[in-house]
Amino acid sequence: MLRISTSRSCCYLWKHTALCSGYVRNVFADQVANFPSGHISKPCIRLYSDTSLPTDYGKYADPSSFENFYQLITDSSWIKSFEWYLTSVHDLTGAPWWLSILFCTFAMRSLIMTPLMVIQLRGVAKHSKVMPLIQKIDNELRKEVLLAKEKFKWDEKTANLQYQANLSRHQKNVFEKHKVPGLFHRYLLPWVQIPLWMSLSISMRDLTMSLPIIGQPSMEQLSVAAQLSAEGCLWFSNLCAPDPYFILPLLFCVANLSVIEIYRGDGKTPLQGFSKFLVYTVRGLSVILLPIACQMPAGVVLYWTYSSLYGVLQALLLQSRKARQLFKIPIPQNASKTPYRDIFNRLPFVKL
Repeated sequence: MLRISTSRSCCYLWKHTALCSGYVRNVFADQVANFPSGHISKPCIRLYSDTSLPTDYGKYADPSSFENFYQLITDSSWIKSFEWYLTSVHDLTGAPWWLSILFCTFAMRSLIMTPLMVIQLRGVAKHSKVMPLIQKIDNELRKEVLLAKEKFKWDEKTANLQYQANLSRHQKNVFEKHKVPGLFHRYLLPWVQIPLWMSLSISMRDLTMSLPIIGQPSMEQLSVAAQLSAEGCLWFSNLCAPDPYFILPLLFCVANLSVIEIYRGDGKTPLQGFSKFLVYTVRGLSVILLPIACQMPAGVVLYWTYSSLYGVLQALLLQSRKARQLFKIPIPQNASKTPYRDIFNRLPFVKL
């Protein structure tokens, strides 16, 4: 079985080759020859002149487990539905690919992510509202457990068990009385956003042919890759190649970090519990993804950047009291009356 894999470094429309007895046999010469010349960039072909290779070299190589894994994912109906969504918007609007990706990103985030963000903020606001009551119960319970420990001669382990059991019972009663959603519902957005983000990223990588391909790509795949290689803009004219100046990866990283800082407001409220974990996790991922984004096709990083910039605009909008009232998001009693001033005052080079 002939294994044919696309190389990530070859980000134009490749001519895939098979090696046989020291010469290069073009596999897709007939298909590529049928494409208009304006859609085909210079192919990336590696030539090998080692005549010592056996005559059947490369003919019967089985796909690696890595290639089989990616092929299984990209052939799934879930990923194919996202690819259909991307290509359909491009074909229906007639817009270039850099603009079609913008339409797809903003449409999905507006219809799915923004409503989930509103639901999440409502739940977090309800939780924040009852936290002073929970803290008061906690203080009183500690005193009661301390007295009971001395009266009934409890050891430290028994006292801690009594404290935790009673605190959980009181906390559950308070949450039920004030209709505070559970932890999963209060942070519902990441459980939906991350799978969708990964699915669209894999779909874009498959469309740009930067993932391993087992077998012969279809004419449709080659056509879409040719369009993506010619329908970028500005300095990233080829969406199948990485950003040559690393501007898109930097914008993506800065936008992600900005979203976190905007939702923190004035930054005076200390981070606690799952909120602290979430903030530091997103910060770490933003930095880790920077070198990865530098190696990704510009089309993939462009989607990431659009999504993060939408997140910045959404975060800024939801800081407004009028927007919170419109979406019925409770406003905390200690909320700042000048949220935008507080955000910008946290920047070391901006003072309003």
